Amino acid sequence: MKSTKILPSERRQQILRLLATSGSVSVNELSEITGASLATIHRDLEQLSATGRLVRVHGGATSPDDDPPATSERRRNLSQKREIARVAAQSVEPGHVVFLEASSTVARLTEFLPKSKIIVVTNDPEIALDLAQNSSNEVIVLGGTLRSQTRSIVGQMTVALLRDIRVDIAFIGVSAISESGLTSVNLIEAETKRAILRSASRAIGLATQDKLGRSSLTPIGSLDELAMLVTDAPKTDTRVRSLIDAGLEVVSVNVPQKRKVRGDRERRSSASR
Repeated sequence: MKSTKILPSERRQQILRLLATSGSVSVNELSEITGASLATIHRDLEQLSATGRLVRVHGGATSPDDDPPATSERRRNLSQKREIARVAAQSVEPGHVVFLEASSTVARLTEFLPKSKIIVVTNDPEIALDLAQNSSNEVIVLGGTLRSQTRSIVGQMTVALLRDIRVDIAFIGVSAISESGLTSVNLIEAETKRAILRSASRAIGLATQDKLGRSSLTPIGSLDELAMLVTDAPKTDTRVRSLIDAGLEVVSVNVPQKRKVRGDRERRSSASR
């Protein structure tokens, strides 16, 4: 049942509270909850988007942190992503054909893959360039539309090409996962991810712990689509437990702690006095 009408400022605050809880909302959902018309909700979202409070996407909106630019995303959680990638790369053997999906975490795999005797398919131009500089592996770059926000190659052409490709392992960057499944903030990204999953005999998801327990706008698939999830969240994390209880194999990595160099120097200096 729709709620009684509220002031525009109160309605927009309600929208932001819903975003803070779920990470994404649809126009239809907001109309049902607030009792406002679809046109009114669209105006609210446009205004909130103009002030940077949310990001407009097809059919709704998402939190500004849900679809960050590739340039900023690649700088976040570097040690966690590197360790996740190191552990995930242990699944690759000589002779494998692997897919590296456009993702800042998946991109770290290039450091740990075998240097020869594998074929790498990717929809990430930067991954391809990185591999081409330091590897004798064959690298295949898919065609399609280059999305500026994530620097990924996506869309109908990419999906069509994936129908003719079969890979042993696909490494997927996970932006939102819960016991309900995998989701994405962007419709085109989600469509491409689904095609990648269909092309793989085995799919391994890579996710830093800030991606766990989240649900975004567009479904990608159920947890059954993944053979394994590699994350820096510990097994004691309730979000990890819920995924395991839902039947997903989860590998938790231990991220090395940075040494406190300044503190060590001060202790050594004090001890020498």
